[in-house]
Amino acid sequence: PLGVFPLPARPAREGAPCDSLSPPVESPARRLPFDTLREGRARDRIKSARGLRVRGVKAAPSARSTSPLTARSRTGGLVPDLLTIDGSMGEGGGQVLRTSLALSLLTGRPFRLERIRARRSKPGLRAQHLTCVLAATRVGAAETSGVSLGSTELEFRPQALLALDLELDLGTAGSTALVAQTVLPALLRAPGPSRVRLRGGTHNPLAPSFEFLERVYLPWIERLGATLHAELERPGFFPKGGGRVEYRLTPGPLRPFELRARGALREVHAEVYLSNLPDSVAERELAAVREALGLAPSACHVVRPHRSSGPGNALLITIVSEHATEVITAYGMHAKRAEAVAREAIDGLA
Repeated sequence: PLGVFPLPARPAREGAPCDSLSPPVESPARRLPFDTLREGRARDRIKSARGLRVRGVKAAPSARSTSPLTARSRTGGLVPDLLTIDGSMGEGGGQVLRTSLALSLLTGRPFRLERIRARRSKPGLRAQHLTCVLAATRVGAAETSGVSLGSTELEFRPQALLALDLELDLGTAGSTALVAQTVLPALLRAPGPSRVRLRGGTHNPLAPSFEFLERVYLPWIERLGATLHAELERPGFFPKGGGRVEYRLTPGPLRPFELRARGALREVHAEVYLSNLPDSVAERELAAVREALGLAPSACHVVRPHRSSGPGNALLITIVSEHATEVITAYGMHAKRAEAVAREAIDGLA
């Protein structure tokens, strides 16, 4: 069997919260039935995902919940109670789902999500959201229900954190960055290195670009104690998709950090990703950025991907400061003037 520890470990009494700072302790004598995963069972779950390949599975205990423990297992042991979440809260979109999955993996707390994406024109799980659920299910060896296209309710019960070698194909131009943000935080607690390869959109409106993850998000993950490597093998622009990215993560002892000030400004530069479009598009965008920000020509350049699966245009402005980096991205679209793309990026600096 895989080395799965009880979830949660050694609560003091019924209704008392667990100590979230103490390391999990194995208790073979009190191992709960649902916590004992056979290797074959785990691999069967892992292989069932569409477009998912898993190798080198290792298991670790899920982090223990800090919430009250009220439900009882079949053997009488205490297990975390099911948290019910209203998916229509806030913007009522997919981020409620992704955040719920990420926190459930890290805390070990099961949840039921209702009214998924209720404020969207097409509520329920779409292809991109299903990929997030399937990825989280494999990382957490989770028991689930409601995992189907268009579903508006989902139950998710993580059992253990796994160090995995994953390959996922979103099948659309859906954002690979949003899938990565769902599972990478949990892999900080995995028992060994993991690799996540994603195929889909890498530069999508209303989602972080690959460069945002590479230059902004992942360095903060590394400050927590992990070693990370990100590679853009091929960009994928909306609506064609077809991009390929790879993330390699090696966990380490977690440590806190503080960020109290951005620090002195060190560098500002702009770049345009241009695929199967006239050079004049990039030239006009960079001219508008240079004029507005006073950048030298050497601080502006064009990236022309050789293997992009379709036309695409993304303008990125990167601001490097002493203690932090920011990336602002604007996207070209059909009938959208290059100057309008540049103005959108410039306004993002405000």
